[in-house]
Amino acid sequence: MDRTEARLAVSRSESPRILLIGAGLVALASVLTWIEEPEAPVVIHVFDFAAALVMAGCAWLVLRQAVPPRGVPWLMATGLTAVGLSLIAQMWILPKEVGFSYLMVVLIALGPTVLEWRAWGTAAAVLFVAAWSLVAMWPLGHASEWLIVSGAGLITSAMLLGIRLRSIDALAEARQSMADLATTDALTGLLNRHGLSAQTDRFVALARRLESPVFVLFIDIDGLKAANDRYGHAFGDEVIVTAARAVIATTRADDLVTRWGGDEIVVIGLGERPDPVDLGSRLTAVLDASGLDRQRWSGELSIGASQSWPAQLDLAALIDGADADMYRRREERRGQRPSSR
Repeated sequence: MDRTEARLAVSRSESPRILLIGAGLVALASVLTWIEEPEAPVVIHVFDFAAALVMAGCAWLVLRQAVPPRGVPWLMATGLTAVGLSLIAQMWILPKEVGFSYLMVVLIALGPTVLEWRAWGTAAAVLFVAAWSLVAMWPLGHASEWLIVSGAGLITSAMLLGIRLRSIDALAEARQSMADLATTDALTGLLNRHGLSAQTDRFVALARRLESPVFVLFIDIDGLKAANDRYGHAFGDEVIVTAARAVIATTRADDLVTRWGGDEIVVIGLGERPDPVDLGSRLTAVLDASGLDRQRWSGELSIGASQSWPAQLDLAALIDGADADMYRRREERRGQRPSSR
């Protein structure tokens, strides 16, 4: 999950609850105002309940999934704007300095819940222009004082929004790192067995849809144990990483390349299987050009292959078949070498 997806997921999860709570608080505040100030104009309560209905309607749209994920922050911004404009309209009818403070409280409280800069900026701009249009006609206070208050409110709201977004981004990155660690080999960056299993269903479904054969290559790093024992595990790791890079360089981008074991690499792909002899030659050329000390590791990459059509596809059996083919080819190669005596 990337940052944008994480932000939208949090917004979709949080927004209905925030909007409904906000609608309830606005309605409750209107009722309390009516109890304490029954002489206040009725239109004030009309504005309050209209804002509450807008917020409740936005929550309903999110719950019904009537808007795409990217539209959810704009519904939050709509709820914020509705409450803010309601307060501004009430101040126009019944001028009170405290109303402007309420407006800043609403901006600071609801602004960080929007979780999208453009939506927040649009709501903040609408409220800022509307409030300052009112201030220009107001007989109360001084414009410079309201400028300071509104500026402080906007800056605070933006800072809190930025903090929330950074927190969500950090959490998304942490989750992605955990997912990568669970599916990726830390040394080579290849898939591990768990990562391969996670992609097996999608891969098999693609093979059946395309009616394409599936091949498996089983690659063993010969002589790795001897290199480890003689030159240390750091050099052994260098051999593994170099071999993994060579395999990546000689296979296709859509092949699944997996570190199967300590010195084993498995490649699964679609189409006709590569010829193990030809692939071995290409791998040797890449290894020779890699800069790896071939005096300390003079081994080879033994390769076996197997293939199946989707109707009879059994990946476990294919991998076992490629493993057996690798051992057979290696023994045949060793049997062809002249005796050292």
